[in-house]
Amino acid sequence: MNLLKNRELLRAVLWQGDALNTVQGGVVEPVFALEEEENAYIINITAPSVRPDHYDITLDKSRLSITAIIDQVGENRNGKYGLPLFTRFLDLPAHVDIDFLEAVHDGKHLSIILPFRKTDHDDRRKISIKNL
Repeated sequence: MNLLKNRELLRAVLWQGDALNTVQGGVVEPVFALEEEENAYIINITAPSVRPDHYDITLDKSRLSITAIIDQVGENRNGKYGLPLFTRFLDLPAHVDIDFLEAVHDGKHLSIILPFRKTDHDDRRKISIKNL
């Protein structure tokens, strides 16, 4: 199939490129950084063109998904639709306390704080082998 002859595909690709360059004055590619502090991991996302209400942060067991969608960019026969900017998935390690995750937005940066689980004991132990 010659993709250049597919008018619908070309129109969709050109529309998305136009939307990414004109929606909210243009879109900057987000920058992700992971820092390890003494008591937590911190995920820093720098995306100046993304407002806090465009983010969707979801935790499914130990899998964290971070998505940004600009809502209601256009309308088609199926209704209004948004423009997806990015989606990232992270599998959180067992020592992260998923009950106390926190997200903070300061205007240009989103920080997701992943605190470590507090334990009073060492989780490592010796396993004895039974002889049958």
